[in-house]
Amino acid sequence: MDDILLSFDISGQEFETLPRLPLVWSPFSVPRLEEKPQNPIIETLRLGRVGKTKAYNTPPLASQDAPYPQENQDSVDFYGTSEAVSSEEDVWEQAVSLGDPHLDAITSWDTLRAPFPLQATPSCFLTQQPSHIVSAARHTINDSDSGDDFVTPDELLSCVQSMLKGIPSTLYIWEAETQTFRLHNAFGETDSKLIISGMNSITGESFARRFVKIGTLVRRLEILVTGVWQNSSRVEPAVHAFAHAVSSVLDHVKCVVVDITRSALQNSQTKGSHTLTSLWAACADVEEQLESMASLCNCGMDDPLSNDNFLSQSVTDILSRVFETLDTQFNCSSAREITATTAFILSSVSADYFDAVCHRVGYSRIGVHTSVDVLQSGHSAPFEDSDEDEVNELPDSDDEGNEDFPCFYQESLARALSNARRSLKLLRIARPDHPLLDSSGSHRIPIRWFWSEANIAKAWLRSEGMYSEPDPCFEDLPTKQAVAPTIPDVHYPSDFLEFKRFDLEPGSVIFEAGNDKPPSHIPRFNEFLDSFPNTLPSLTPSLYNLTDLVLAPLADHAEALSTALLDAFLSPSCAYLRFSSHLILLRSFLLLASPFLKSLLEGSLFSNNVGDFDIGMVPPRVSLNQKTITQSSWIIGLAPGLLAGSGWPPAGADLSFILRTVVFDALDHEYPSRQLGERRPASDDHGDESLIYDEAEWRLGFAVRDLPTGSGHAKWLNPRSIEALDFLYMSYQPPPALSVLITPNTLSKYHRLFVFNIRLLRVENVIKALFRMSSPGSDPLFQTITPSQKLFEFFRFMASSFVSTLSSYVYDVAIGSNFDTFLSKLGATHSSSASQESPPFSDVFSLAEGHSKLMDDVLSACLMRSAQKPVGDLLRSVLDVILDFGILMSDLKQGDIQEYQAAGPLENLCSSYRKKMITLVSFLRAIKYKLTAKHGIIGKGSKKSCG
Repeated sequence: MDDILLSFDISGQEFETLPRLPLVWSPFSVPRLEEKPQNPIIETLRLGRVGKTKAYNTPPLASQDAPYPQENQDSVDFYGTSEAVSSEEDVWEQAVSLGDPHLDAITSWDTLRAPFPLQATPSCFLTQQPSHIVSAARHTINDSDSGDDFVTPDELLSCVQSMLKGIPSTLYIWEAETQTFRLHNAFGETDSKLIISGMNSITGESFARRFVKIGTLVRRLEILVTGVWQNSSRVEPAVHAFAHAVSSVLDHVKCVVVDITRSALQNSQTKGSHTLTSLWAACADVEEQLESMASLCNCGMDDPLSNDNFLSQSVTDILSRVFETLDTQFNCSSAREITATTAFILSSVSADYFDAVCHRVGYSRIGVHTSVDVLQSGHSAPFEDSDEDEVNELPDSDDEGNEDFPCFYQESLARALSNARRSLKLLRIARPDHPLLDSSGSHRIPIRWFWSEANIAKAWLRSEGMYSEPDPCFEDLPTKQAVAPTIPDVHYPSDFLEFKRFDLEPGSVIFEAGNDKPPSHIPRFNEFLDSFPNTLPSLTPSLYNLTDLVLAPLADHAEALSTALLDAFLSPSCAYLRFSSHLILLRSFLLLASPFLKSLLEGSLFSNNVGDFDIGMVPPRVSLNQKTITQSSWIIGLAPGLLAGSGWPPAGADLSFILRTVVFDALDHEYPSRQLGERRPASDDHGDESLIYDEAEWRLGFAVRDLPTGSGHAKWLNPRSIEALDFLYMSYQPPPALSVLITPNTLSKYHRLFVFNIRLLRVENVIKALFRMSSPGSDPLFQTITPSQKLFEFFRFMASSFVSTLSSYVYDVAIGSNFDTFLSKLGATHSSSASQESPPFSDVFSLAEGHSKLMDDVLSACLMRSAQKPVGDLLRSVLDVILDFGILMSDLKQGDIQEYQAAGPLENLCSSYRKKMITLVSFLRAIKYKLTAKHGIIGKGSKKSCG
């Protein structure tokens, strides 16, 4: 609008020409953005331009004669924006070299912008004044007489240098009750506030909080370590190792803090807020590292102050806590120093634990010894289990099963190690010359944590069978040769030459001559940190994958122990411990599967004779008082010799001699080649199977047990009851090595079946005696009551059919088929172990479970399981009715009762028998339907057909 006159014609009037308006110059300008990625903060700071000119570019003052800006003047650079900084690195390097005081201040964007006019009039608002003026004014207004600590950055820096190491200073003192550093001014006031020059109280306390936190955590960790050392008598070795690792990390952290402080002081030209800010920023990683370690040790800022809970933790709890913390840090991609710290603690604590576990399963190596049993909680006694003690000590499955393992032991591995520990003791008894019992173990790899990619790859190749070269030391830590300590060149009198060693650094004389290895297997933390990777390699992407790789040799050794012991029990080369031979012996004697033993036992304990028995029927070897055997002492089904005494059960040397003779005669008949002799050690001549039968004469034997005598439990005291012989059972003492397969629990199942078979034998002899009573040529029992005689013969037929069928089922199906199937599995297990196939039984403990399950199946087939109690009681009541039937007829035969007195009870017994049989058959059909339906072999309408 240059010299333009404005004229207006309104109602015919003409206005005068208006004067020219004054030129108004804008106090600011927004430069046009270039077509490139913008970095307004870096470009606006213009640190390089400020360092050279020390002046800000300001737009020219407006003048009245100055022309208006033209459209093509938008490229004029009033603000120096055309001169760009070369790189961000140059900006920060120049910021450090210039040392501008405004660079360290907490300022707003308005004070950072380059075109801030220095000629501008200061603002009248107090909050827009420099920070030190605002701080002083705020302090004066709030409380000018308070005891707050006013410090300069240099004074705070001198106090921070000591506090970062956990040492009190003139500004901060240690409060033992709260275990924290608190501010303490010159007047002794404890509620004062810290005010740094140029900052207010809130900013100053926030600025110093990081230094206070670092010093507090360092001091708390030192107190924890000291507490472990002072209570060394009541803490576990794992806690000592943990404290040693924490102490090593603390030493490293203190060295890092010293280096950070020295670097901050050297890089600054003058001490002040810039040095303090640099130190504050550099301590961020240290704070995070200490906070992580303190949280692991339960001594963080928010944790309770007592360390008793930590000191009382077991080794498994400590290892589990450290492992879970490390796994979380790997998953969260924590800083390398943090994960390395936790990994170092885990490696240190688990070293002795791994050695102890290896020692307990026979995986020891030369030079690897453990002085303390770290596996037993609360004990610090030396771990000195000699081979002789372990040979005499039988494994206890209950104690071994309760052993705790850290969380990184999988359930399968924990079970395998528990089994391997028991297998080791049994293998020392069964095969003391086995190669796995080699105590040297020089070919075995030590169980240690390894973290480098090279060692992980080597371990993975070894687990895959592609790498077989043994490693003398499988650790991630650089080994250093011991260097002879250098004694300072100081001249001492000849009498004081021995004191020259006190001029050396602490610990430099612990290496004796000829020993080139340090006495401790825990390396220095800085060496561990140098070799620790940033992330886990791809072969083990997670910590659990690495754990499986670390523990793989131990798992393979445990499996080899179990396989070796299983082979010792199944291989024909070790015939004395061959489980199948002992199993056949148990079946023949404890389950009465031997026909010859069964006949001998029937002749000694039972009788199928009638009242006019012959004394000559008693076995010839038995010496009885014949005068006491009378007609009145006869009870159907029992041998007369058992009733020779005055009471029941029979006792004395006669019964013991009878039963002992039965065992000897049966062994001589079953194994005619056996030799009589003294007991021989179980370790002698394991390849001779005849030793089993030679020792059977003292391993097998009858025994008497005490039974309850209370109300309702004294039926065994009555010889007319079916429970009359329940006090008798046959015992077997297996060889010590076979105690894991033939356990007392399994033997108790044999004893239950033995009692059932004894009852069945008595009922069989009662049926035979009933047939003798009514044999052709003898007088009928009911001479005057014909219907009762016919009912007797009908009842006798039903009972005979049932008892003979039940006896055949028990010995041929329940016992015979189950045992034959199990014996075939034993043969398949031995053949599959030689052909590298999957065996039916993986180890001796699964074989022991299979043996126990075999007896459960036999008991189930005989309706003797607890879940089958209603049906089993019904079966036993049927046998009881048959015995009562025989006793009734024997009383009639002897003339104790008359025919009319026996007719009514006979009808009642026959009716009871038929009702019980109908109910029993219904139960058996229901059980059959349930079992077949479970296996899916019953279709529609099958249930109706079963009914």
